[in-house]
Amino acid sequence: MTSTLEGIPRYLMEAAAMGVPVAAYVIPGIDQLVIPQHTGLLAAFGDQTTLLAHWNTLLDQPDFGQTLAKGGLDFVHRHSSAKRMTEEYTQLFYRVREVAQS
Repeated sequence: MTSTLEGIPRYLMEAAAMGVPVAAYVIPGIDQLVIPQHTGLLAAFGDQTTLLAHWNTLLDQPDFGQTLAKGGLDFVHRHSSAKRMTEEYTQLFYRVREVAQS
C-alpha cells in the first residue's frame, strides 16, 4: 500500500482479513494495524526502496508471508471485526443504561 494519508485503512484491513500479507508506509492509521514482523511489513514514509524490498520479501519468502498473513488475520479479527465492535457497543449500551437508572 502506497497511501500517503489514511484514517482507517479499510482495504488494508480487508486484505489482512482475507489472509493476504501486507507491506505499507508508516503513516497514521496504518501504524495501528501493521505491527512490523507480526502483521505485516512497514517502510518509512516515502522510502520506495525499502517498500519494494518488502514486497519482494513477501514474494520470495511465501512461508514468511503466510506467517505475516496469519498475524494480520488474527489482529483484524481481534481488533476490527464487526463481531468485536458489536460486543463493545453492547457493553457500552449496558453501561449507559446502568448509569441512567442510577
